Amino acid sequence: MSTTEHKQALLERRMAELDKNPNPWYKEPWPWILMSGPAIAVVACIITIYLAFSSGGNEPMGGATKRGLVVEVEFLENPSQPAHIQPSKEAKSTSNEEDW
Repeated sequence: MSTTEHKQALLERRMAELDKNPNPWYKEPWPWILMSGPAIAVVACIITIYLAFSSGGNEPMGGATKRGLVVEVEFLENPSQPAHIQPSKEAKSTSNEEDW
């Protein structure tokens, strides 16, 4: 018996064994490995959507108004405003009509 005949006989025996006792697909590791990538992407997408809507991206800004892409800051002379909202002295005189 040559080596090719021996390999062919061995292959036929293995195929006959698999035909007698086939494993269902869920007992094989490859379907689970292949499905894990898209499943992880779906879970990450759900988490990202949850964080985007729950993190308060539309919270009101103290002393500022958003109109489209422009944020307009309202400078008030109110000393009760917190320090991080109060305008600096340079910011008060940025637009002088005399410069025109």
